[in-house]
Amino acid sequence: MSAEKYIDDALKGEYGEAAMIAAKILVATGKASRSKGFIKISSAHISGINYHNIGDAGLELLKDISKVARFSVPTSINPCGAPVLETDKAFSKELVEKQKAIYDAFIKMGAKNSCTCVPYEGLNVPKRGEHVSWAESSAVVYGNSVLGIYTNKEGGLSALASAILGLTPYYGMHVDENRKPKKIIQLHFQINGNIRYGALGYFIGKFTKDIVGIIGIASAKKGELKALSASIGTYGSQPMFVIEPRTDEAEIVPLEKNQLDEAVSELSDEAEPQAIILGCPFLSAEEVKMLAELVRGKRFDIPTYLFIDRTSFNELSQEEKETLHASGAKLYFDVCPSLSYLPETFGYTNVVSNSAKHYFYTKHQSNVKVKLMDIEEIVDKHVKK
Repeated sequence: MSAEKYIDDALKGEYGEAAMIAAKILVATGKASRSKGFIKISSAHISGINYHNIGDAGLELLKDISKVARFSVPTSINPCGAPVLETDKAFSKELVEKQKAIYDAFIKMGAKNSCTCVPYEGLNVPKRGEHVSWAESSAVVYGNSVLGIYTNKEGGLSALASAILGLTPYYGMHVDENRKPKKIIQLHFQINGNIRYGALGYFIGKFTKDIVGIIGIASAKKGELKALSASIGTYGSQPMFVIEPRTDEAEIVPLEKNQLDEAVSELSDEAEPQAIILGCPFLSAEEVKMLAELVRGKRFDIPTYLFIDRTSFNELSQEEKETLHASGAKLYFDVCPSLSYLPETFGYTNVVSNSAKHYFYTKHQSNVKVKLMDIEEIVDKHVKK
């Protein structure tokens, strides 16, 4: 059966109430986007999980939908605003109960039982060339640019509808012609570390709304590309970038070192931090393993919070987990470090992070000052024997 025929039948109610609602959402999305029809997807990733974002109205909507809807493709969900599987006195009982109800609604519909902003770290990993429907901006940029998958920047509702039907409108990043860069940024110098890659994404977001190619990042590490993707997703509207494109594809714009230095300086407050917050996007198993090695036999000198998804945590050895615990670091699962309002909960007004994305959300949502440093710098300054 063609995707269009399936949508038509769903609109007639032939597959039940949930499918009919989902079809209406996708048809409206497709009409607004002038899509060329619909295409099958291999997975979905849904935002709109955080109670702070959707409130009581969103909670009640999800409760109602979960009574009749079931996901038809592998589906992961974004982080929450509070822990849902552990008890933590830092979060109010009312908030935890409402957040847990949202989580339970998604699990009932068939979502994977872990909340993450980095589904590609093992929970939900599509193959190169597959079409998906993902709604987390940093994951969308990373997926299109690094993994070679096809997805638009979906909203929470459109990704939910796609998860139910297994389809998405065929437009935007699903069309090869639309994935070509309009401008090419050429670096004439070497960059390293999450801070400078985050600053590069910040610069690109300010510079243009078009998809760009980037020359000079062929040796970038996975974590650096994740930082670049998160920053472009935060400060720009682009759903992807192209790594080392052909030079005849678009206008080449040189980026000088002083321009990137200026971007770095704009992304950091100089206030002395009261706490360390790492994991926006969530830390990978590799990043946490590296951190455990750096802090073995030592302790952080200020409160430290690490945010990681359960899939990555399960890749750690028991010795690595014990090392992190002995260092004084506290690990959070399923919780968004930027939209859980953790600094206010503990009374922090100044924190240090390694994420340009965290800088944006924490500064603007919580009015907290954020100093940016790479993990190695943080360890050098804030870990003692």
